[in-house]
Amino acid sequence: MNPNHQPSPDIYPGLDDELEAVYERNVELGIAQPSEGVAIPGLEAIVDEQLQQKQSEAARLPEIVRDWANPELVAALQSWDKYKTILGMESTPTSVEELSADNPNFAETLTRLHGAKEALTRSGEQTPEGLNVGETMHLVLVPWEGIRGHLDSTGNGLKTLLKQLRDTQEIATADDYINDSLLAAIKDDQNAFYRDPQNPANRWTAKGYLEQRIQQDGPWGVMLMQTSEQAGTNSTKGKSPDELTGDGTDIGKGTKHLELEGYDIDSMGIFEWLALTLQEDPKKLSSEDVSWLLANRLDVNGDPCVPYGYWNDARVRSDLGRADDTGDVWRPRRAVM
Repeated sequence: MNPNHQPSPDIYPGLDDELEAVYERNVELGIAQPSEGVAIPGLEAIVDEQLQQKQSEAARLPEIVRDWANPELVAALQSWDKYKTILGMESTPTSVEELSADNPNFAETLTRLHGAKEALTRSGEQTPEGLNVGETMHLVLVPWEGIRGHLDSTGNGLKTLLKQLRDTQEIATADDYINDSLLAAIKDDQNAFYRDPQNPANRWTAKGYLEQRIQQDGPWGVMLMQTSEQAGTNSTKGKSPDELTGDGTDIGKGTKHLELEGYDIDSMGIFEWLALTLQEDPKKLSSEDVSWLLANRLDVNGDPCVPYGYWNDARVRSDLGRADDTGDVWRPRRAVM
């Protein structure tokens, strides 16, 4: 226990213990400093201290990262603002400071993503339409908690949520299509199909993956995603998911990350894809090609499969292909976590 903590007024039983637990957790996470001889005068000071510690995540950003991230995040927050009454979350952040307040790794994440964008830009890799891939990579918000709150055993919760979000977005004129086997994997708490970001040889269930992301990022995740119309780069044309995420052996297919310039660029899965199509104009995402979602891998009737996303028939489609399928228009949409 913090040795300088003074009991706060007994507003409700157990409040001091809860505040002390917050303090100790923040010390462990490195976002609070251990108290050394500084008295804390009571409830008001403790609450103020904790709020300042949480808000300091945005302030900890290096200036070069802040100058890049702030305008991108402001634009992303404006895109998500129209959905705030639908997601069912306690609150939708309206500023970068609010976004960072519930993300204990905000500064670390944004600094890493800035480094990834710089490295991908330096790589010189080009998209099929001739754009530098690094310049097409932008910050996208993912409402981990909002998605988690709409998962149920029927799959109807997610479909209902998507319909409400699309109706509010007012771009698609038909409901999302999600492949039946993919939807079954999402709602099945025993089907581990999300490749572990730390060790892609392991997999998480949809629920387990979302809970892991909430623990890491808080309610909202921030990722770097490829927002160009066409997915991938020229160097990935004609390569299957097995080739892109394997070690060259039959048993090693899907066990490795797709990397570029030292960064894992295969973090696009079904939830990330849906978030991208909600923040950006979905008509401008793979309307003439398809985007492999390499963060996912599942077996269907004994065949390893990987989801892919695209825009077609006035709606967003999320389908499944065999993990050994190849084709010039089948390319992984880049994403860095």
